[in-house]
Amino acid sequence: MLKTHVQMLKGIGPKKAMRLERIGIKTIEDAISFYPRSYIDKRKIHSFSDIEDELTGTFICQVVSVTSTRSFGRNKAMLKVQVQDEAHKAELVFFNAVYLKSKYQMGMRLMVFGSGRRQGSKISFIHPEVGVQGQVDAKDFLRIVPVYPLTEGLSQKDISGLVGHALPLGISEIEETLPELILNQQDLMSLQEALKNIHYPDDDEALARAKKRLIFEELFNLQIGLIYLKKEFNQTLGVQMMKKDAVESFIKTLPFELTGAQQKTWNQVEADLTSKKTMNRLVQGDVGSGKTIIAALAMYLSFLNGYQSAMMAPTEILAEQHYHSLRELMAPLGVSVGLLKGQSKEKKKTLDALACGEIQVVVGTHALIQKDVDFENLGLVITDEQHRFGVRQRNTLADKGQTPDVLIMSATPIPRTLSLILYGDVEVSVIDELPAGRKEIKTHFIQKKKYRDMYQFVEKEIQSGRQAYFVCPLVEDSDVLDIESAESLYERLSQKVFPSLKVGLVHGRIKAQEKDKIMRSFARGDIDILVSTTVIEVGINVPNASIMVIQNTERFGLSQLHQLRGRVGRGQWQSYCFLTSDKPGKIAKERISTLVQTNDGFEIADKDLELRGPGELLGIRQHGIPELRLANLSKHGDILEVAQSTAINVMKQYAKGDNPQIDSIVKGVTSKLFEDFSI
Repeated sequence: MLKTHVQMLKGIGPKKAMRLERIGIKTIEDAISFYPRSYIDKRKIHSFSDIEDELTGTFICQVVSVTSTRSFGRNKAMLKVQVQDEAHKAELVFFNAVYLKSKYQMGMRLMVFGSGRRQGSKISFIHPEVGVQGQVDAKDFLRIVPVYPLTEGLSQKDISGLVGHALPLGISEIEETLPELILNQQDLMSLQEALKNIHYPDDDEALARAKKRLIFEELFNLQIGLIYLKKEFNQTLGVQMMKKDAVESFIKTLPFELTGAQQKTWNQVEADLTSKKTMNRLVQGDVGSGKTIIAALAMYLSFLNGYQSAMMAPTEILAEQHYHSLRELMAPLGVSVGLLKGQSKEKKKTLDALACGEIQVVVGTHALIQKDVDFENLGLVITDEQHRFGVRQRNTLADKGQTPDVLIMSATPIPRTLSLILYGDVEVSVIDELPAGRKEIKTHFIQKKKYRDMYQFVEKEIQSGRQAYFVCPLVEDSDVLDIESAESLYERLSQKVFPSLKVGLVHGRIKAQEKDKIMRSFARGDIDILVSTTVIEVGINVPNASIMVIQNTERFGLSQLHQLRGRVGRGQWQSYCFLTSDKPGKIAKERISTLVQTNDGFEIADKDLELRGPGELLGIRQHGIPELRLANLSKHGDILEVAQSTAINVMKQYAKGDNPQIDSIVKGVTSKLFEDFSI
């Protein structure tokens, strides 16, 4: 019965079946699993006196009189039912429904649900839902009513009617998908109970428990899939290194002291490296918080233990930046540092040196995961700006060694709930302090009337030796969007606003070689102002740049704005970020307000998750994570943590291979998930 097509049900013709298919409903099972998006509580009784301008709710009243009018023209036939409660009168209005006149009798008691509107002393309801006391069971009328997502051509009545037919036909065939042990441990409803109550809740508690059960299962299944995919459940023994005094000696020779957060993070990383278990750690920290030195210390410890290290960066410029800073730090220690890019004259030589172990540390782009890259003894894998890589890309690099330790670095702070989804059983370290001497970036929202003042300030900063970025959302002018493009802004700034300054332009359509040339020129100080699209979001380090102007702020996400702001504030000088937007909407205003008030990347990431959801945040769709139907990561972090720990325990049992019930659960979950799972 569950696989029966909905067109077999009464009232579902070919056209309606096509419309239902648009929202994913083909079978009776699909209808039962089509969850409401919200609920209307019809149980609370209101009085007509509660209505000020407008109020939607349930009202108990008595029929005073019934009148009807007939005239030509659309919606001219009208039925009016005059009603009153204890103290006030109101009018129920029905267009083209004169045939209902005989339904209403003087003195009849009614239950009315609808939107009551007050105009002066007059209260009216247009086409309310009406139940006649004595003819309709009050329990059926006064209940929690589901509200379903719709598509064109379908009404709430269509969907609720479909679910009302499908549920009794198919619910007995729904099989339990969670073992009794988990149901008891987490105090969860059975699946049949949860599905009944998600559509027709008995009360608030039943609805809450139904949601909890279904949300838990969504997140539990997703965690099973991710852990299965990454094979973390069987990565037990890996590279075990020995502590080396030389690392502490190296730390003492650094021209700066590690911050408390850096020291804590290094202690955690060192403990992982020297344990028998394979390290799988995410290090989060804002731009400039000092993640690179943690990577360098880990690489140095690997070198001292006879292992090679590889760091993968998303762009050639970032890879080169890491290469130069690591070589400067590590070459005096006797560590050979190499660079591997997609196309390079030195590539063959670098590959040979890696294969025979002459290079102990290599930095590269995606070129590191190509088939022709071999290591003599890879012990540590580091990925930088992790959200630019899929899980498979990270695993491909790790597979080039014998269970090497894995360190993931991110300058884009990820909310705790989202890191649980993305990384499953990965340990998380947070560097939440800026190094001594770094100043917080001052952020201001600039309206159009203040642009001239902003330009004068920018010119004054540049004359004192600093540099500036201007970032636009579009490369070229658009016929659809009234937004100044990078090309138009470049012409305006270079010819009209700052004719005496050197202005450069860089965007994604410029050839990579030319783009690198322009960005290096800016880094050398040959360009005063760099006009750009978001290609500089992850780019070269320019400590001298102290001003970031972001045009049309409403076109960017919060975390992306924070990343762009992080291009400045890297030197000893006070830095500034100016946000411009001619017509910011409600969400844009919230983003602007958040950025002006805080430089805390984690607070910003949490707000971004709240505003945009996980689907857009950090480009998560590239990871192939299915859309969550009920779970909301900004609200259900508590359920996620429990679901994750439960999934890890299940996968540990699965790894032992001695529990047929666990094997069946994991295989059932993964086969269903991977039908459209593209990590």
